[in-house]
Amino acid sequence: MAKCYGFVPTNNPYDFERVSMRGILQAAMDAGALLETTDLSKVENLVAALGFDTTNNSRILATGPEESLWMSLRAALVTNDDEYEELLEVLEAIEMDEADDEDLWEMDNDADNIVRRAKIAHAAFTALEHGISAKSTLEEDEEILLQNDTTALSCGSRLLVELRSERKRLLRSASWRMAAVMGRPREARE
Repeated sequence: MAKCYGFVPTNNPYDFERVSMRGILQAAMDAGALLETTDLSKVENLVAALGFDTTNNSRILATGPEESLWMSLRAALVTNDDEYEELLEVLEAIEMDEADDEDLWEMDNDADNIVRRAKIAHAAFTALEHGISAKSTLEEDEEILLQNDTTALSCGSRLLVELRSERKRLLRSASWRMAAVMGRPREARE
């Protein structure tokens, strides 16, 4: 009802799940989207060497990963030296004010790499959703909340189930966005 009257924003910038690059990559590995032989420390060091944040400061919004997380994931999935050098050159140009962040986005035009990142993110977001509470699914949480029996849950427990379900809903929405990117990588850049 509150959403209907405009009290609850539909695209809330404060509604996010905080993650680290290692958390994303580990979740993707757990989901089978990333090889188990991937050296996460090496990847994390590579991303940090390029100047991207690898700490727990990255955010997943309902619309998908924030820009810095998407670019960090791009750096983490560099597949060859040429790609690494190209990324490094643009980042150095941005640092020296010879280029801006838009140049970084403009050179992100390889549809295969965009799809690969989206697959990793999709798998990671799905794994993170399931990891929030392995005891219940989003649908089971919603069913619990729909029950009008107030004796079934204390007020505090109900709030915790609501919070848990909102976190799951946010990750599911982000996961769906990544699935859409996999289907249309060129349009996703815009």
